[in-house]
Amino acid sequence: MVGHIRITPTVGATFVPIGPVEIPLTRLRNGRKIPHIVRILEVGAIQTSLIVDGADTSRRAIGVAACHVSVEEDDMNTTERVSTYDSQSPAYHRAFEVFLAHTDQKAKTRDWLRGLVHGLPSRQVFVDAGAGNGKVTAWFLTDFQRTIAIEPNPSLCDELRRTCPTAEVHPQKILEAQLSVLADLVLCSHVLYYIDAADWMTHLETLVSWLAPEGVLVVVVQNHDTDCMRMLGHFFGHRFHLSELASRFEALRGRHYRVEIATVPAQVATADFDSAFTVAEFMLNLLPMPHPPPRGILEEYVRKHFASSAGDFRFSCNQDFLTIRPRL
Repeated sequence: MVGHIRITPTVGATFVPIGPVEIPLTRLRNGRKIPHIVRILEVGAIQTSLIVDGADTSRRAIGVAACHVSVEEDDMNTTERVSTYDSQSPAYHRAFEVFLAHTDQKAKTRDWLRGLVHGLPSRQVFVDAGAGNGKVTAWFLTDFQRTIAIEPNPSLCDELRRTCPTAEVHPQKILEAQLSVLADLVLCSHVLYYIDAADWMTHLETLVSWLAPEGVLVVVVQNHDTDCMRMLGHFFGHRFHLSELASRFEALRGRHYRVEIATVPAQVATADFDSAFTVAEFMLNLLPMPHPPPRGILEEYVRKHFASSAGDFRFSCNQDFLTIRPRL
């Protein structure tokens, strides 16, 4: 059975999001002990999402007191769930292509970076850290005398070499790469999603260490306050905050580096629901999903939050561009 449960605390009740946790179905369904999944849809004025498995809470507590609970049932065995995949799988690449086909984010990225590159005082060396298949790297191959592309994924490296035949490909992780030259531009675009947040500062310090005296590091991550990031927050209670990393770095190294962050608007626009759902599912896969939500719940979210009055689907995916330059 799948339980879609609305829990509303009474005055004085407390709520602590500590999932996954377990709620005894015996207290909800007249003593019947049936495996279930609980989804918290609302707590007061706070919208949150939580998947809960189990049938006995003798070892855990949910942190909700004096609640009104209502349950709608369906068959857990037949419930279709959101697809999960990692960044190296064919499913990821198919979903990524759907995303690229329905967003102006890539074009906005290219325009912004092109303006920065043309303003550089020197264009000797370009380092793309986390180059992927090389499509972004290729934008600037002819602008620099030497291009170094760092990419640990073997399958992506093969495509990277074909896309950027003149680039030096380093099949390593960022922290493993040893560069013999300093760079005029170091780019790390949409890579931090796949690195534990606890390691962001270490990666940033490494990237900065590759800069020439007049070089610039550019780190790109989707802004934390976009429709896509709000969706991640809704389902998982987590978003990516590049601005927080920038503030921490500036506090530590601001005497030696100039730190700036710019937000560039971008959006996803689809005429059909299936494409909108695929993009939403792709965004959820930026985080691990050991307990993916039911597909129907995500469908409901997409229709409620992304459908426009014109009948299409639109949601923001603005990007933050963090730039770090040595102070001369």
